[in-house]
Amino acid sequence: MAHQLDLTSALSKAHNAMDLAVEHVLGHRPRQIRYKGDRDPVSDVDETVERLVHQYLATDDTDTGFLGEETGPIGNRDTYWVLDPIDGTINHQHGNPLCAIALGLVHNGQPC
Repeated sequence: MAHQLDLTSALSKAHNAMDLAVEHVLGHRPRQIRYKGDRDPVSDVDETVERLVHQYLATDDTDTGFLGEETGPIGNRDTYWVLDPIDGTINHQHGNPLCAIALGLVHNGQPC
């Protein structure tokens, strides 16, 4: 059963998920890099961050889907989280701090 979207709760949940993601990224350098295309790298850290964030966000009883850069869409397509686990994977691999974790919430085709 779907619940009404509570943005205050969603923002708190997002902050906590990002804390987990940042802690993992800061504590782990990639050991494995593969390419999804000619110039689209993904590391073991990208995959772990996506898994951690998705698992954390899925712990509530809302019917919120998830769209991860590495895993694709899962669940509700009207309200869903969107995650780029590490934007700047190559920078992260080389210890360059110019990278980011991007998390957003989409509801009815609009960012929240």
